[in-house]
Amino acid sequence: MGQYYRIAFKHEGKRVVVNDRQIKGEGYIMAKLLEHSWLGCDIADAVAREMYGNPLRLAWVGDYADDGDEVKAATRGDVSYKRVWKRDHKHEFPADDNGFDYSHKWLVNHDKKLAVSFDEYIAASKTKYGVIAPFPLLTAIGNNRGGGDYYESHSDFDKVGTWVWDLISIEDAKPEGYEDFRVVFKEG
Repeated sequence: MGQYYRIAFKHEGKRVVVNDRQIKGEGYIMAKLLEHSWLGCDIADAVAREMYGNPLRLAWVGDYADDGDEVKAATRGDVSYKRVWKRDHKHEFPADDNGFDYSHKWLVNHDKKLAVSFDEYIAASKTKYGVIAPFPLLTAIGNNRGGGDYYESHSDFDKVGTWVWDLISIEDAKPEGYEDFRVVFKEG
């Protein structure tokens, strides 16, 4: 069976789960990891726009994740479903037909002082189907337990989930003193 994921982030001391009505376009968030983790997908692009110059602590939490404290807190319990995304006062993400422009940008992990060049990542990860977005996989909890997950046979499988709850953002330049982090997420 397929495993479904919710996007969770920490904001002002609370953990928040983005609900299905907050992103317009594809119409749902709770989906299999590789159904919504593509550059150009409304869901991934909406999160990218929010992270642009605005560091967040993120987790993509799967249904089949272990029921540890972090997962419970990420998906239920003290979670606030209140809309907290700053750029939209209508409680939904607007559809963006053009997608987020990833060129000449960096995915930055401020806790680990690492940075991924989107230009290099896209060049190395592009397939005839598109490019898997790196941030959902880097922040995934519970991967490799259901249909639609990113499996052990895929490249850089060992890096999946290594940035869970780290402070990450998308920036125009790599911060001084940060190391390049090379990752290639490709199926097959």
